[in-house]
Amino acid sequence: SGALPLHIACQHHDSASVVKYLVGLDTTTLSAADQERNTVLHQACRGAKYDTIAMLLENFDAVSVSKRNATKKLPVDLLWESNAVEDRENVEYIGSVFRLLKAYPESVTSFGTQAQSALTACSSQSQSGNGKKRKFVD
Repeated sequence: SGALPLHIACQHHDSASVVKYLVGLDTTTLSAADQERNTVLHQACRGAKYDTIAMLLENFDAVSVSKRNATKKLPVDLLWESNAVEDRENVEYIGSVFRLLKAYPESVTSFGTQAQSALTACSSQSQSGNGKKRKFVD
């Protein structure tokens, strides 16, 4: 499959610190893609690993957020389509979508209603919950 240990960790491991450790061993792996041209960010999105997505975007300058894989999908597309997402109204999911869209706003124009739905959810989640405003960290 051409996947590196980092790719596998991003999709399947629940600890962002393990991923950060692997990246620290060789930062060139951040731009490596498997045979399907999925980057580590694609894999983290496919696995719905919210902490890993946040860590990659915060610590490694929006790594591969705009790269499309062999099926022309962006990382945010894989998160939207992921079967690993249990609750699409959960703040971690919405926060990850928000971070990905913020890092690559051009992705909104290519997906119309799905992206608009995600943005609406982000907006409503940021203002919901027991009268308290929630703020997404960017």
